[in-house]
Amino acid sequence: MKILRPLLFFLLALPVIAQECLDFENFTSGTIFSGSQESISFNTTFLAQPNQLPGGGSTSGGSVSVGQSISALNSGQALNVNNAAVQICLPGLKEVSFRFSNQGGYFNFSIDGSSVAIPANEPGSLSVKGVDIVITGTMPNNRLTGEITLTAQDGTFECFSVGGQELQIDDICFLTCENPSSPDSAIPEIHCVEFEDLDKQGPFPIESSYVENEITFKIRERDGAFGQATSSTLRQAGHLGKEFHFQDSGFNVGSDCWSVVKFHFYTKEQVEVTVNGITTIASSISALDGQMIGDAMVVIQDNPTNSGQGIACFLGRIEDFAITGKDFYLDHFCVADCLQDCIDFEGENVGTKYVKGDTINEDGFELSIANPQSIDTPAQISTDNHALGSGNELLLNAGEINFGKVCFNGLAFQYGQFTDNFTLSIGGAQAVGNRLSELDGQTIGDMTVEVFVTQAHGDWERGVIRLNGAANEIALYAEGLYLDRVCIEECPEPLVVGFGEEPLGEVYENGDTFGEDNTTFTVCDFRINDEGSATITGDNQTGGTGQAIDLDFASLKFDLLCASRLSFQFANFGANGGPQGFGLDVRMVINGISSGNVQNFTELNDTSLGGAYISVVSSGNSGTVTITGDLERVIIGGFNIQLDNLMQTPFTGGPQCHNFNTWDPSLTYGIFNEDLIYHDDGTAMAFLYFITVDDQYLDGTATISNTQSAGGSGQELTLLNSTAYITELYGDWSDVSFRFRDLGLASGRQALLTVNSETYSYDLITDLDGQVFHAGTDAEVTASVVSEVRDGKIVGIVKLDGIVNQIAIGGQGLVIDDICGTRQPAPILIDSQIVSVEQTAPGEFTYIWDVEALNVQDSDFFVGRSTDLSSFSRFYDHNVTVQSLGNDRYRVTETQPIDVEKRFYKVYLRSF
Repeated sequence: MKILRPLLFFLLALPVIAQECLDFENFTSGTIFSGSQESISFNTTFLAQPNQLPGGGSTSGGSVSVGQSISALNSGQALNVNNAAVQICLPGLKEVSFRFSNQGGYFNFSIDGSSVAIPANEPGSLSVKGVDIVITGTMPNNRLTGEITLTAQDGTFECFSVGGQELQIDDICFLTCENPSSPDSAIPEIHCVEFEDLDKQGPFPIESSYVENEITFKIRERDGAFGQATSSTLRQAGHLGKEFHFQDSGFNVGSDCWSVVKFHFYTKEQVEVTVNGITTIASSISALDGQMIGDAMVVIQDNPTNSGQGIACFLGRIEDFAITGKDFYLDHFCVADCLQDCIDFEGENVGTKYVKGDTINEDGFELSIANPQSIDTPAQISTDNHALGSGNELLLNAGEINFGKVCFNGLAFQYGQFTDNFTLSIGGAQAVGNRLSELDGQTIGDMTVEVFVTQAHGDWERGVIRLNGAANEIALYAEGLYLDRVCIEECPEPLVVGFGEEPLGEVYENGDTFGEDNTTFTVCDFRINDEGSATITGDNQTGGTGQAIDLDFASLKFDLLCASRLSFQFANFGANGGPQGFGLDVRMVINGISSGNVQNFTELNDTSLGGAYISVVSSGNSGTVTITGDLERVIIGGFNIQLDNLMQTPFTGGPQCHNFNTWDPSLTYGIFNEDLIYHDDGTAMAFLYFITVDDQYLDGTATISNTQSAGGSGQELTLLNSTAYITELYGDWSDVSFRFRDLGLASGRQALLTVNSETYSYDLITDLDGQVFHAGTDAEVTASVVSEVRDGKIVGIVKLDGIVNQIAIGGQGLVIDDICGTRQPAPILIDSQIVSVEQTAPGEFTYIWDVEALNVQDSDFFVGRSTDLSSFSRFYDHNVTVQSLGNDRYRVTETQPIDVEKRFYKVYLRSF
């Protein structure tokens, strides 16, 4: 196997990067690829294609085959490509590298359908569809032999092909981006085997094996009778497609741990079942119903219309499973991994009853109980074992459980449901239904749901439910629902670089590199020929602790593979302490797009760059920069600036929710015109006057309480004659929603909502339902309200359909909680030169820019106004005139009713 370049090998420690190498040793020598064929090593598809020639045209009659490698490669077997090309596809490719030897003629490359032929048989480099291709090597016997590396400049690619006339390749290594998950994930996997490939491998004598979906079935004899197993299409087991037919035989399977083994069967003969070394003989599989075998409970569901046919479930901790019989059929064999290291409620006292606001603390997680129906006991600890766990379990009588305020990467639990009614809330999205099994295959928010039903009867069902994806809040309301073995997988921990591993006082010059916490940094010029440097200092002025890095006419360049968020603390001294007249002290480059030189980081606040969104919070010369988006490469440079605590967070996706659980309930928040209130959970708000429908300005307050009256969990915000501007909604958001309780049902008080600078006032917030903001424009947002009356007040959820970049919620008596939304890709800020600003009419000013952009349409352009935080506003102006000047240059014109500092106006391209 080859090893990737040192930098990439260093980055493999990041939790979202995966590398695999393919060396063809598992293929039979002489294997010829024609059409498509999947590799044995992992899920990669090969496709043989014609070879493209440099002057146009292609070869025919070529071949792609596995054979002994030539002496120059010296690596066992290799792939021979003769007058042909081989295409290899694997989603999420960041880099591909392989060794090769070209025995003569030309070779070519194709990336996601774009191809180029190489006319010269020599080292070199080129780019195809955003992928850099580097060819290195030597010429033994006039045959180019070496290594080829394909690296995505931005994002990823999926398919590449390489072709040649006499080409041999080996050791193909793939570096891919994956959605992160903990290697010791508590969330169980579910595997099913359908036996659709049986006829390709059978018949199966005793001691042979069949492998599908990572499960190995080893065929075994039945009590001294040596039969065999074959493929059947009779559907005797009652499932579709092929099935296993065992005659005087059976099978055994093993695992580290399964919590469920489930399969469809048909037999009327005697069977022998072994679980964890304990064997039971029964007259039929149906006769096992209700028995305990080797710590596993057996549950059989017979088909009442077909004797001998049914579904078998074995529930417990199963490490080894075997069954043999004289004559039986098997299909749709499924297993669920054990729910390990999970919340099992064994730390709670039997019979404990929970009311609204109570919490359950186990295994480092805090579950909280809500009581939407206001009953005496919404939840309690039971030992009925209806969830088929072990010992204690939690019963929701008519209550809601919130699974904690964490970043979820997954959630799973066992359940027994005996009443048809549930509501599952994930972030701001909801699913309402009768049986939990209805959720199977659904997507709620950014999580997909799998439901593995182990028993289903007319009035109840049992099973395992698994949520995959990312969310910041998950809650479940149900009646008559038993829960056990609740497993929570948290998001990957962010990677933080604090420069504490570098020697104090170390100086790095232009071109020097150093590594810390799985990140490699390169020091480069701030401006051309600056000859600056970067120094590790103990005089940390950023607000961080320990060491920091000083950039003196220098920049810091680093790659963030598969990161979606980067934040860092800074101190900026250039504008105040620099040379006379030098005031452009900061520059950032994100994914290859430069901000240009600006005075300080605060000028980049509320802007987008390279497809990412930038927000800056500062006080004096120091502060924090947060960059959100699909981040690949970042350069931070400046004159006399200091950086610390670079925190990068892998992809998580999903809606983000803001609540008030970290706010101080002892404080009363008054009306401020400019001040923002920041809190540990990232929320930032400003409270302004409440404006009534007859334009009265009321000076009220906002308070925090823990009554959960709006239907959320934990603390909530009550607005009394005040308006909350939710300023953390920087950028564009979709699926925005919030919970509310309108106190105006009995008192006639009013509410207001502002969306993207347009405001409507209402007698009741339910009057919002159907309201359209910015109607008839491409910025249209539609509100909908789902509500009910509880204790004489209206409680519900407001949802906004459309792109939202500003929201304010006000009321004379309004409670709000759980403000959720999904951030959209940031618009792309492009380099532009302002040509003129002139007054074209009374109170009207026209701005003109000249810009350069590739592969765009007129409708892709718009002008954005980015202001300081105190304006509580970031909006996009869509009435733009675009004139093509040729050679990928455009003139963009925008008319505004007012004149502001022109530096606030910039040209963007849509990325959503």
